[in-house]
Parts: sequence; structure tokens; C-alpha cells
Amino acid sequence: MKKPNSLPIYVYVFLGVICLVSIFPFYWMAIAATNRSIDIIGGRLFFGTHLIENIRNLWAIAPMNTGLWNSLRNTVVAVVLSLFVCSMAGYGFQIYRDKKKDRLMAILLLSMMVPFATLMVPLFRMFANMGLLNTTLGFVLPSISTAFLIFFFRQCSASFPMEIVQAARVDGLGIRYFWASVFSDNGADICGGGDCRLHEQLEQLFVAPDHFARDE
Repeated sequence: MKKPNSLPIYVYVFLGVICLVSIFPFYWMAIAATNRSIDIIGGRLFFGTHLIENIRNLWAIAPMNTGLWNSLRNTVVAVVLSLFVCSMAGYGFQIYRDKKKDRLMAILLLSMMVPFATLMVPLFRMFANMGLLNTTLGFVLPSISTAFLIFFFRQCSASFPMEIVQAARVDGLGIRYFWASVFSDNGADICGGGDCRLHEQLEQLFVAPDHFARDE
């Protein structure tokens, strides 16, 4: 029986260093929450005893209850609407047969190459003209539909057995009702994967919408 080939020691050392560098920001965040400002500035790398005091000061200085509620509400609304819209769009791209849909999908994929920072100013001007500044709709609307999630759900729909779709059509079940009754139930794991990917993109919710939530 052949023994599995082991990697050279320097590979493990390199991977170990990369792991430490990746984990250090989280470690620094944790120890910073337990130390005073002067200790953080001094570069203290050990846990302190001021966690409760820092939490009390934070709640006294900032309206944390309102901030946490707004974050929870906006995130839940954005995730639910994004999964609903993108799953239907990806499902439609795969189910409906049309020569132009592939061109449209190619345009959507090309739009992923455009940095989001270049869209912030045009979106701000558009939202200002529509009167959506400083509103929940203006905060959530930019993240409802993304090209990656539409492509993600289209690829997942491609793995769904077309025989079931054809059998549903024979039984008289429409495409929309089929998506609502069959695909949405069996695609729970797909929606879970899309939800994880969407959470990686939600950092934009704290950049662009921060400008959309301002009146000036």
C-alpha cells in the first residue's frame, strides 16, 4: 500500500503564516473590545478586563438599539427580496427558450466587471431625482438584484430535471406555479447557498446606502 505523498515542510509553514494573518484581524477585534483606548493605541495584544465597561459606554454614546434594528430589518428585507427576484430570474433564463436570452445573460455577466464604486454617484443622483434618499426602499433597492446571483440560480436550475418540468406542463401546472410549488421547495439548499453568497456582498449595504440614506 502506497503512503500518501506528504507536502514539503515549507508549504505547511506558508499556509500557517497565511492562516495567522487571516485570523489576526478577528483576534485584534476581540481583544480591542476588552481593552481601553490607550491600551489599543499602545498595541496591547492580550485580553483586558474592560468589556462590560466598553459595552456600557457604547450604548450610552450611540443609539445601538436603533442601529441594530435597522441593520436587522434592512438585511432581512434585502436578502428575502434578492433571493426571490434572482431565483425567479435565473429560473426563467433556464426554463424559457429564446435565442436572445443568452446575449442578455452575457451582458449581465459583463456587468460584473464594472466596479460598484463607479455606480454609486449615478445611483445617488437617480435616487435623489426619485425622492428615495433617506428611505428604507432607497437603502435596500441597490442590492435586490445582482448579476452573480442570477447566474448562480440559472446554473442551479440547469441541474434540475427537465422531465419534472415537462411532466408538470402535461398536468397543466404553469411555469410560475411550478416554480412556487416545486422548485422553491426542492431548491431550499440552493437558496441557502445564494444566501451565503449574498451575505458576502452585503458589505455594499454599508457603503452605497450610507450615501443614499443622507439628504445632503
